[in-house]
Amino acid sequence: MWSAKRRCRSRKFRKREEGSSPGQRGLKALSPAVPESVLIFLDFDGVLRRADAPLYCFEKPLRLAFEAAVRLIPGAEIVVTSTWREVAGLIDLRKLFSRDVAERMVGVTPIGEGGRYREILMYLRATGAEGRRFVVVDDDPQSFPRGAAPPR
Repeated sequence: MWSAKRRCRSRKFRKREEGSSPGQRGLKALSPAVPESVLIFLDFDGVLRRADAPLYCFEKPLRLAFEAAVRLIPGAEIVVTSTWREVAGLIDLRKLFSRDVAERMVGVTPIGEGGRYREILMYLRATGAEGRRFVVVDDDPQSFPRGAAPPR
């Protein structure tokens, strides 16, 4: 069961986030051609927590690495595609991230038939973002049709 008060991060860990984190190592070598604006469709299970991790808890190194990567893209905005959106609202989901990354979370995909790919397309249409650049961070390739082209 989801609880907004449930915390997986300790106070000690949150204080360490203020400085540079281990997840930032090696990320500064990214190309200077990083787009200034991109939507990041984010799944949680399999991306920020492995199958054997406690339910509804991110693994710290995975979250730190994701947050560090997001910080390298100035205009990145995050849309949650995870099934966690079915048991927690956007406000509660934001609480799982550092404040600066949480502020970039702009929405969740609608729940619909046809899997994640179709839900992403529905989100893009509903928000008028069909021509916008996006990337999907998900561990399940079966959620997406082979050779799926982005919407035009």
